Amino acid sequence: MKGFFKTCFSALVLTFVIISCGISRPDTDNDSSRPDRDQATDSDVTDADRPDSSRTEDEPDASDYAGSDSGGGADHDRQSEEDPAGEEDHDEVQDQDFSADGDHYETSDPDFSEGDEDDDYPEDEDPDEAAAPDESGDPDFPGAPDADEPPVDQDGPQFANSGMESWADGSPAGWRRSEGALSSLTLEQEDLGGGNFALRVTQPQNSKNKPGFESDGVETGAESPLPLRIEFRLKTGCRSKIAAEVVCGENSLKYKYVDETKTFVKSANYSYNQIELPSWTTLSVEFGEEMTTEFWRGQLCLLSFRTGSGSDFDASFDDFRIIY
Repeated sequence: MKGFFKTCFSALVLTFVIISCGISRPDTDNDSSRPDRDQATDSDVTDADRPDSSRTEDEPDASDYAGSDSGGGADHDRQSEEDPAGEEDHDEVQDQDFSADGDHYETSDPDFSEGDEDDDYPEDEDPDEAAAPDESGDPDFPGAPDADEPPVDQDGPQFANSGMESWADGSPAGWRRSEGALSSLTLEQEDLGGGNFALRVTQPQNSKNKPGFESDGVETGAESPLPLRIEFRLKTGCRSKIAAEVVCGENSLKYKYVDETKTFVKSANYSYNQIELPSWTTLSVEFGEEMTTEFWRGQLCLLSFRTGSGSDFDASFDDFRIIY
């Protein structure tokens, strides 16, 4: 019996020794002695595998450069298949600009584009010309035209002494009484002050419509432009009757006054309409299809006014000009 217990005790001690030696003995197959194929070391971890917290805020994601020569396009395609939102993020990055070191440039104005600073001037306008002072109607530029008046085309012929400034023997140069005018019709100089003058035409009441006064005429050439209208200023001393006529060579065109538009328009016959303008007013003889090259070119053309019967005639004229 004593020998049995001794044998069991020896076996127990041997087992304890064997177990103790097994724990402390190095094992070449132990997991801690070599890297695990399933666990990557720090050197094997790529930037793409790092969690977002390991990158700085300004560092661009490697997937942002998908499609470049670095070979990132395949990763982007895999991401697009797995996550539809990845395509939207890629498009957003593509619309941004990066410097060579990856920094993102931002402009203060998202709508800015080259050339916006030139929008202050029309595309075809020279800024230097746009900044030039406007001399029109400026009293600092003597002889400058009034801004409200249309320019006169000087390429076409104009009436002599159109402003009634030149007078000789009591008559305006370049203007005269019409043939057949009544002897009671007078042409007088009206002083407007400051060395300016106008032509005043008067005639007592009579029972006949008669010619009044006319210009000496203008010589037109074979290439003269056709006139659009004849403008002049007029005022009346009383209610009068008036008609106008343009004569070129052997042909003539007749015009009647229309008070609503302050114009003379073409008429088939002499039409003597009433006119009453107590202050200076700009009027015009308007030309239309009746003004042809055959009528106007290569002729001596004159403008005449006629007086109507049944009332006194008292009207002043100034500043004639032909608009081409």
